[in-house]
Amino acid sequence: MSKPEISVFYVSIFERRELRETIEKIYTTACQENWDSEGASAIISTSRNTALSLVGLLPQNMNEPEISSTPHGEIDFDWINDGREMLTLSICPDGSLAWSAQYEHFTCQGDSPWKQELSCPLECCLQHFCQD
Repeated sequence: MSKPEISVFYVSIFERRELRETIEKIYTTACQENWDSEGASAIISTSRNTALSLVGLLPQNMNEPEISSTPHGEIDFDWINDGREMLTLSICPDGSLAWSAQYEHFTCQGDSPWKQELSCPLECCLQHFCQD
């Protein structure tokens, strides 16, 4: 018998509650193939669990992202500052993270497997979208 997957959260259960509720609603809506009636891939439970774990790793002073599902079976976290700076972080169906950021005169993108922690390049991008 396999052990159940346990998500570790580093913030209080009362913090970021709305983000977790949004992730649960997205999963409930998009956990079936063709959830959008246009052939969209289902969001799988691994992606949902990764998204919930990721919420617990976001810096405390970070602006809240817009969270959405994509037709490719991904869960996206989007941060946009003043319409000129943006960061998109996608949780892919294979369990990896992919991101793209543009701010100041800097553009970066990357991907990494999910290992219950943020990679250094991604963490640097996230820090830029924290409140002062």
